[in-house]
Amino acid sequence: MLQARRSLRDHDAARPITLGQLAEFLHRCAATADHPTPHGDRPRRAYPGGGGVHELELYVVAHQVAGLEPGTYHYDGYGHRLEPVGRQAGAERTLLEAARSMSDAPVMPQVLVLVTARFERLMWVYEGLAYALILKNLGVLVQTMYLVATAMGLGGCALSAGAPRAFQRITGADPLSEDVVGEFMLGTVAGEHDTEGNA
Repeated sequence: MLQARRSLRDHDAARPITLGQLAEFLHRCAATADHPTPHGDRPRRAYPGGGGVHELELYVVAHQVAGLEPGTYHYDGYGHRLEPVGRQAGAERTLLEAARSMSDAPVMPQVLVLVTARFERLMWVYEGLAYALILKNLGVLVQTMYLVATAMGLGGCALSAGAPRAFQRITGADPLSEDVVGEFMLGTVAGEHDTEGNA
């Protein structure tokens, strides 16, 4: 998977990613379980995180997903479910267009995964080191996303935060408490055969 990994920006608009594929991707990347430690339970995910805190959260901007209404959803890693955040079509289009423009993709992504950080989870422990640690954790998560997408035969491409204020308009989140630190485009690869279930 490491050798095969590529940044793939061209999604097949005639063959949208399915809800099942998206669910598998999210589960493999960010499913969460309580992990008992000598200091109390801590979240456990497929990728390591500084202090075992796991301050990163995933939001899905679904543009073209078979079996899922367009909109913005928060991924609950404990319950493995998508929670509707609310529909703000204008702000969602801003996010998708920004991703398309930044990546120079020919079409808008089928799915845009927004990675946010809930800063207080780390700041109370790491204080001035928190933001640097968030970016390191983001790098680990992005590599995990790339490898999972590659294993599933999907196209993925990491991006910086293209339109973070649009996220605030959708969620109403306070940017001092939670903000976008990275993005990941996901969809079926143009010209490839159907890969659902092949992992």
